[in-house]
Amino acid sequence: MIEACVRLAALPLALFLLGAVPAAKIIPHPDDTDEALVIPADSPVQFDRFDKYGVAHFRGSFVLTGSFIYGCAIDCEEPLLKNRFYRMDFTPDRELANRLPRWRVRGTVPSIVITNERAFVRAITSPAQYAGLHSEKIADIRGRANILVDRFEVGIDCDSPSLTARFVRIVHPAKLTANAPDGDVGCG
Repeated sequence: MIEACVRLAALPLALFLLGAVPAAKIIPHPDDTDEALVIPADSPVQFDRFDKYGVAHFRGSFVLTGSFIYGCAIDCEEPLLKNRFYRMDFTPDRELANRLPRWRVRGTVPSIVITNERAFVRAITSPAQYAGLHSEKIADIRGRANILVDRFEVGIDCDSPSLTARFVRIVHPAKLTANAPDGDVGCG
């Protein structure tokens, strides 16, 4: 009976504490009246500005934890084409993803494009692995890492959300896997 009374007495306090959680900050998009940025109260970055293209820029750096994949994204079917475009997509762990700014309507994408991916890849691979990737002996490099990033941006590309960040340095050594080509060298 005493336990039940204690639980009932604690309920208003618990409801009060839940109401005390800071609310997310909402910033309307300058060009889209239906869209707005949602910035969680515990976000690791602070809103700076929208640029002339409607991309939101943020101040601050944070440790990005999760999994990544680096490989050819455009013109992959052309053997050893000099203009091939390589890209690194980094999928943040769920806890961190929940703290990152996102669009209210379009939501968020499951990955962040690292804008200076070659610096990251050179930091985690051997020269032989890097050369193998660019000579088609290795299809892609993937793994898990903890990296420090800055210059976080949230934009809209082709009516879909896009997130980017700049690699600063490795925080914890990456765990890598390198995949051999499977014969399908198309963009994937």
